[in-house]
Amino acid sequence: MHWFYILTTQSKISILISLFFCIAIFTIVLLPATDKSFVFIEYKCANYTKYFALNRIMNTFAVMIGLDDEVKIRPLNIAGFFTCFLGKIFFLLIIGNILLKQLLSKINVD
Repeated sequence: MHWFYILTTQSKISILISLFFCIAIFTIVLLPATDKSFVFIEYKCANYTKYFALNRIMNTFAVMIGLDDEVKIRPLNIAGFFTCFLGKIFFLLIIGNILLKQLLSKINVD
């Protein structure tokens, strides 16, 4: 795990790439399921733009930072609960605690 920390926090570019990678993963996980049997999260999106991909990315940002009260994620079963739980832990530990602190220290913002 130490090598992951070093790899993702060694420069501003690697921190930004890590943040974008995390946002991409969250966006992919929150895409609509093709089959109803795979649905375990209800994801209510806001309509920011007419472009589907850009709208999903903007909704992911809104969920991650709590920007819009219309955008909501609700687990529908135990798989959805654990997915939301692990996603929240991942966000708080990795993105919130490590990457943002390192980014702020690299650009000298206190």
